[in-house]
Amino acid sequence: MIYGTSCFTGLSGQEQWVKYTENPALSHSAVYPNWDFIVISDPFVMLDGNTLKMWFAGSGVLSGTDSIAHVRIGYAESPDGINWDPYPGNPVLGPSPTGNWDDDGIETPTVIKNLSAPPDQRYQMWYAGSHLDTPQTDDHQIGYAFSPDGLYWTKYPGNPVLSVNQDTTGWETNFLEGPSVIQDSDTLKMWYASVDIYFNNQPTDFRGNIGYAWSLDGINWNKYAGNPVLIAGTQNNWDAASAADPHVIKVDGVYHMFYAALDSWEVESFQVGYAFSNNGIQWTKSALNPVLASRIPGEWDAFIASFPSVLFDPRDATLKMWYTGVDSENWFTQPPGEYFYDFGYAASSFTTCFDPAAYNYNSGPELNDGSCIYYGDVTMDGSIDVTDVILMTGFALGTIIPTIDEAALADVVNDNVVNIIDIVTVISWVLNG
Repeated sequence: MIYGTSCFTGLSGQEQWVKYTENPALSHSAVYPNWDFIVISDPFVMLDGNTLKMWFAGSGVLSGTDSIAHVRIGYAESPDGINWDPYPGNPVLGPSPTGNWDDDGIETPTVIKNLSAPPDQRYQMWYAGSHLDTPQTDDHQIGYAFSPDGLYWTKYPGNPVLSVNQDTTGWETNFLEGPSVIQDSDTLKMWYASVDIYFNNQPTDFRGNIGYAWSLDGINWNKYAGNPVLIAGTQNNWDAASAADPHVIKVDGVYHMFYAALDSWEVESFQVGYAFSNNGIQWTKSALNPVLASRIPGEWDAFIASFPSVLFDPRDATLKMWYTGVDSENWFTQPPGEYFYDFGYAASSFTTCFDPAAYNYNSGPELNDGSCIYYGDVTMDGSIDVTDVILMTGFALGTIIPTIDEAALADVVNDNVVNIIDIVTVISWVLNG
């Protein structure tokens, strides 16, 4: 694909994904009493050398151990992201004994390989753990574990390392889950999700939202005072109920977040959203959300296509995504071998048309010919100038009827309407070069 001269260094293919035609790429065992005979979910994938390594959650029972099903963490490897070999010794990490904070189950792992850590702590994991018979407002917390090889894990004895703020006026009034951790210079940065279950006239009320925290050691975390950094319900209602399970990567100085989003708690049919940021705190949601969708009748991921893990693979210069797919809202009423609750794979070409320094960190979608355009550039000529301002003014006044593409590019603040805010924003870009 050839890209136009108006493109800059970075990513834009993150908004255009192609699902693997032979999905699912990895399935739950469907064999009782295997540890993952019910479902697998929440994949996390890293490229380690020339091997793709996945840690993921699975639900089932262990013979002689469980009286009920619990969620544990397993491991698999792949050379290409499609053909996976689960570790025969799975699961690699499970719940703690009864009475501990994570005795019910553990899920949503995120892992980094820290070459500066002691050899027995080379791999570092953060995960969500739940406690049996815990009140709803303290259901999930975040723990830490370390390993020399990614297979044999030791839980930090002072867990949990991140817990809910017990403040009914705040945004994280329910469980914490879905941590995503990256090493950024000498700082560990985490994005995580919570649910605000109290009504006090805040934008977060009754919604799942995403917060940010940072740490120097992975144990002592500092929550950002301005949390949450990503709020549900701000984008055409496709994410009206929840934004959760973030996965963040940093490429060419830009933070890219892929997250699970939901439009209604009544039918929990999650899809994948995308947002980008220059600092990991102020985020802009893609105008093309959801970037990976479910709800295609008859498909294996018709009910859920979400909970993503994404990486940029330098071996073939592509973005790769693994996600949880579920075929039916009523999967739990069927025998394990007759439903899907498995992992899919999707890919996106690496493109060169995202400029985080241009136009308030807000790039537009690609044109059909593969060239790149920016929000505000309604003439699609590679520059934002007076002509664009005049056209946007006409759109706002109703004297000019825009095309669909023009309307999307004119809505620079992503509030689904072209108005004075958009015009003033673009004027400031023109005046400031």
